[in-house]
Amino acid sequence: MIVENAERLLRERQLAPATLAFHCAEAAGEEPNRCCGGRWMAAMLAGDFPAAWRESDALRARNAPDPHRFWDGQSLRGKRVIVRCLHGLGDAVQMLRYAPALAAEARSVVWEVPPAMVDFARCFAGVAEVVTWGDAAPAAAPDWDSQIEGMELPYIFRTTRESLPVVTRYCRVPLAELDRVRACMGGRGGTGFVWAAGEWDPGRSM
Repeated sequence: MIVENAERLLRERQLAPATLAFHCAEAAGEEPNRCCGGRWMAAMLAGDFPAAWRESDALRARNAPDPHRFWDGQSLRGKRVIVRCLHGLGDAVQMLRYAPALAAEARSVVWEVPPAMVDFARCFAGVAEVVTWGDAAPAAAPDWDSQIEGMELPYIFRTTRESLPVVTRYCRVPLAELDRVRACMGGRGGTGFVWAAGEWDPGRSM
């Protein structure tokens, strides 16, 4: 199959040949969404975000089933928005950097994050309300007009490499928490990092 050759080229990071092969595969009658998804990945790996968003637009126009698509495509201006961070904690951190831009666009924003991240999420600039699921879920679900899966934010804002929210001081840890960490470290200064990947691939952990 032509599409399988395209996917092999993509795995080998031969991005331009892979993109051409996906176009040829679609022209030959291969499944359009599979080809579109391959071109999307090739564009992202090449850093060509606008090309990736064009593929996203094509997927949305075909209205193919997508369990990760929560946003209805409508403007968020003046809306009550809930952002559901359903991927890993690292992905949530990256998407929380969009909080100031989203807060400037929407009427209100609720961030739904994993239970382990509730307190940390409140430390991010632009985050006003945080909820979670499970035993710690609010008694009444938040009201919203539009919902977003966190990983949709770059697409919604049509992010380019130049407009990525790669900011400094985007999160402020409370002084009391810093004091607690210093006490745990015996009063010594410094910073510690512990990174664990999801259970699906422990080899990614540091």
